[in-house]
Amino acid sequence: MPCYAERLGNCAGALTLEHWISRSVLDLAGTRLRVAGLPGQQRHKSAEIGAGSLASRILCKKHNEELSPIDAAGTTFLSGLHASFKDLNKSQFLEKAVEIPGRLLELWLLKVYCGLLTVHRIAAIPPVLVEILFGQQAWPECEGLYVLTPEDGNAAWRFQLVRVELVFNESRTRIVGAKFGLGGFALLLAFGKPRKQGPGGVEAQHRPGAIVLEREGRAHRYAFSWDDNGKHGTMHCTLLSKVHHPDRSTRFLV
Repeated sequence: MPCYAERLGNCAGALTLEHWISRSVLDLAGTRLRVAGLPGQQRHKSAEIGAGSLASRILCKKHNEELSPIDAAGTTFLSGLHASFKDLNKSQFLEKAVEIPGRLLELWLLKVYCGLLTVHRIAAIPPVLVEILFGQQAWPECEGLYVLTPEDGNAAWRFQLVRVELVFNESRTRIVGAKFGLGGFALLLAFGKPRKQGPGGVEAQHRPGAIVLEREGRAHRYAFSWDDNGKHGTMHCTLLSKVHHPDRSTRFLV
């Protein structure tokens, strides 16, 4: 399997083991991960494996190293959510603020998507997405990161590390996006402008400026900086309760 970025024409070094879901993210789950949906697994069956088993030789040394800043953004976001989730057990939900470069988090989702397609051999990665991932093109207008939230803004929280689901067009002939569950929160990486959800559905907010988790008058704020001069709204979510399953509280699903 060649480096999936070889079409850029600047590969260097041998193929290296790449954690397409960053190792620093996987380590949040501890030494063992419960996974489902990987190549060779039966449908709807899960298994426990070590984080080292989720590395594949899909990038050359040069391109692997170029994605290190992107890994840091994904880790900052998920480690923050993991800490917020644990804080729900405490007597007080203390104020907290985390700042994350929105562009890098958006690219981290794209990195996970590219790794998913490559490792699972689902489809070829469109050249434009490889160019976006490595900074050779910008996202087209209205594409990229969306955050999905129920209309009432309330949530019972069950922490799941990473979940990914491909989104197809109506005829299922083309992938038009990928839905992510990060720490139990729903995000969408859109390749095209998503259709507006109907009544009773969810609202999709493009590149929010912040996600604010509120409980008992206090808030954990995740602020996202963006390179453009556009307006970026704030998503508010009131945390009602924590749903805990001893065998499921931290898991990796793909």
